[in-house]
Amino acid sequence: ASLLLDDERIAFAPLGLSVVIVGMGPFGRELLLELARRRREVGATSRMQVTLIDKNASGVLRLLQTRYGLVEAMVDTICQDTGSDEVDLNGLLDGYAPEGAMQLVFICYEDEELALRKALAVSRLPGHRKVIVRVDRMTPFGQAFGSGDGARPLDILYRGLTVFPLLDRVCDPDQLQDPQVEQLAKGIHRDYCRRRMEAGERPEENRALVAWENLSEDFRNANYEQARDIRRKLDMIGCGIVAGAVRDDPFSFSVTDAQHNEVEILAKREHERWMVERQANGWRYGPHRDNDRKTHPMLVPWDDLDAPSREKDHETIRLIPMILAEAGFHIVRRRS
Repeated sequence: ASLLLDDERIAFAPLGLSVVIVGMGPFGRELLLELARRRREVGATSRMQVTLIDKNASGVLRLLQTRYGLVEAMVDTICQDTGSDEVDLNGLLDGYAPEGAMQLVFICYEDEELALRKALAVSRLPGHRKVIVRVDRMTPFGQAFGSGDGARPLDILYRGLTVFPLLDRVCDPDQLQDPQVEQLAKGIHRDYCRRRMEAGERPEENRALVAWENLSEDFRNANYEQARDIRRKLDMIGCGIVAGAVRDDPFSFSVTDAQHNEVEILAKREHERWMVERQANGWRYGPHRDNDRKTHPMLVPWDDLDAPSREKDHETIRLIPMILAEAGFHIVRRRS
């Protein structure tokens, strides 16, 4: 979904653009989440208008709003609970297109034959409509569309149609490239600010409690390193990261007993990583946090931490699935 929106150069829907997602399977859900995330990133103050067309559009929306607060905060949705074979999609899209507005339609049915058939049906008529259809792999048929300059064979008939080959475009999903590290680091910082301010801390006493754009380089680098270490942590418990955030079966860490508590294992790892990073930047133990003198009361071995301090690391680990989801990834367990 992120790659698709990069292609379309969409950060958020400007005035005069109507966005429609047809088919709310895994990719449609991921697309809606990515639209909401990008709108939040640009600091939008109003919600983006998006129409969802699917037999269970309302149910899918409720699931996403419950699981991801940014969907409700950033997107104003209209749901059309209609199955793929029950609707004149052209007529339906016309009804959701404000007069004179550009309409951006994402066809996301998992059935590729159905998706292409619907895409062809709604993109041939002239007008202010661009149609993007998701398929797994690019075929010679798909290559006949969407050059953008009218040079491909079917551009004259279907000049508003683009075929997006998902699997051809996705790189190794376990490799978090720089843009993803950036998103994860921002998510880590945003969550840190929320938790510390809920605990009563204020920017006057903790200079890390500022917007990302105002964060000092040393704190930014600390967030980058924490983001990069997520994959290494998950390797420890036999898990990996793959593209796509929306899952019907959300990941949970295994806590069977005191001897096998993945949250505890990874929290200890996170504390050790944090200590190394802080000490490398000149910090040392002190009974009180002092940003000027670089002292911190948590710079002690894990076994010497009190329960509230350990819980900070526990909470950091428990929030990893949510942070990954908002950056467009989810966790899977590798088969033994």
